[in-house]
Amino acid sequence: AAAVNVAGVIYNKQIFADNNLQIPTTWDEFLAVCEQLKTAGATPIYEALKDGWPTLLYHYSLIANLVQKDKPELIDLINSGKMDFTTNAEFRKSLELLKEVVDKGYYNKDAASANYDAQLAALATGKTAMIIQADWAIPTLLEKFPEFKSNIGMFPLPLSGDPVIAFSDPWGLYLTKNSKNLEASKGFFEYFTSDENLNAYYGQLKGMPSYTGIQTELNPGTSDLAGMMASGKAKPFYPGVLTPGINISVDLGAVGLKSKTIETILDETQKSYLKSGKDAKIAGF
Repeated sequence: AAAVNVAGVIYNKQIFADNNLQIPTTWDEFLAVCEQLKTAGATPIYEALKDGWPTLLYHYSLIANLVQKDKPELIDLINSGKMDFTTNAEFRKSLELLKEVVDKGYYNKDAASANYDAQLAALATGKTAMIIQADWAIPTLLEKFPEFKSNIGMFPLPLSGDPVIAFSDPWGLYLTKNSKNLEASKGFFEYFTSDENLNAYYGQLKGMPSYTGIQTELNPGTSDLAGMMASGKAKPFYPGVLTPGINISVDLGAVGLKSKTIETILDETQKSYLKSGKDAKIAGF
């Protein structure tokens, strides 16, 4: 029932303008933008490793392009229990690309101790040019830093000239068939999902509607990526298309902290993946 949230690069338009930067459309262009910002004394990307989860948005964006767009058969391989993360080129590349950003010094120096709130504040106050986030961050930015509204922009994390964006499953309304108030609950669902109420709801939310046929103003940043979603250039966060019970635990924080090799991370990922499938008693594991 909530908005469909999309992941990508939320950027400070003023910093881009001050440094004569264009939105990058390839990975090399993205690195060039980061390098130019670093040379100018600015922090290209602010990461929140203390909270851990923000780095997942980087990962989901990379996997949406490297796997779901270019090698969708790998999802079936994962679900069948036959995936080997230690030898898989696409998951390895996702870590290598993240490591490249870290090794080139494009993160904030306090990334290890930074949290989500600090990440948003850094973007809004001009301490960083970009954050890799989902657009669920934008309502918070608008609430805490209303003066930043005109400087919020968003673009897909670029790997090629034809990227896709990763999106989250929206929250939903659910009704159990054994409800003691089944008919009344159905009445509420019908009331809430009427065109009039959905238009009013999303008119306040200003996020991408999870229902078709809803016309609403979108938040800045979100509106930049709405066309990609409408044209189908989008893939769901990949854990959402895995068989329930399968857990892909990739230690992305270790890349940011340079505390483990990629080989070690992939080996740990493989072991936890196989264990999750066996514990869930999924066929093929």
